[in-house]
Amino acid sequence: MLESKIIYIPGHSGSVKQADDSEKSFSRFEGWDVSLCVGITAETFREPPRLKWIENGRMEGHASRIERFPEESERWKKMVLTKKSCATNHLRFWQEVVKRNKTMAFLEHDSICVGDWIDPEFEDCLILNMQYALEEPTSLAKFRRHTPKNKAPGVHSLEPSYPVRYTYKNYYGGSNLIPGTAAYAMTPQGAQKMLDGVKKHGLDQSDYMINSKLVNLEYLFPSVVKFNDVNLKTSHGDGNRLPQEILL
Repeated sequence: MLESKIIYIPGHSGSVKQADDSEKSFSRFEGWDVSLCVGITAETFREPPRLKWIENGRMEGHASRIERFPEESERWKKMVLTKKSCATNHLRFWQEVVKRNKTMAFLEHDSICVGDWIDPEFEDCLILNMQYALEEPTSLAKFRRHTPKNKAPGVHSLEPSYPVRYTYKNYYGGSNLIPGTAAYAMTPQGAQKMLDGVKKHGLDQSDYMINSKLVNLEYLFPSVVKFNDVNLKTSHGDGNRLPQEILL
């Protein structure tokens, strides 16, 4: 059984409903042991002790908007806190994986299960929703021609042409990025690599922080998780699906 955490926003009716839908979908398939987990939010966020945010990264770019657009500074401050809280949810998850020495899955509240967990072997980080991450209506749909098709069932490495890359100029630059953080599994080895990596180089936005400079990114085919039809876009208000911008 793969122990899995569905992260949701307490007090947010849409998030609570989607988390309930998610939990029910996983109960219909074999091999999953899912539970709901209250996520850190902008209101409950506290800076992780003894950790920094990487220079010249995605998060630094977001923070620069506070001074660049003073007339909207409160909006950008809230967005930065929301994105930091999202990153901290993942940090907390990796710490639990290491502490318990157990492979586990991180699931955002809009994750919908479509297959059994078959306990495949993988090294560090396994993307569970690869067939859906680059398809409409996600914001990564511009890369839809890279959606894997006609693969043998099992675990696959990212292809050399994989297009989702870290473009900021720092240690993570040029690495492959996880295509959103809606659904992935992490081994204790992978979680320790993530903790060591962000301690040395710095935290960043969650889907930029999980990159191939720190862990081996692989994906499962066929995908066992897809997206809920509606994205709550909790960093910017309600709206349509945009998985990599769902920040808890």
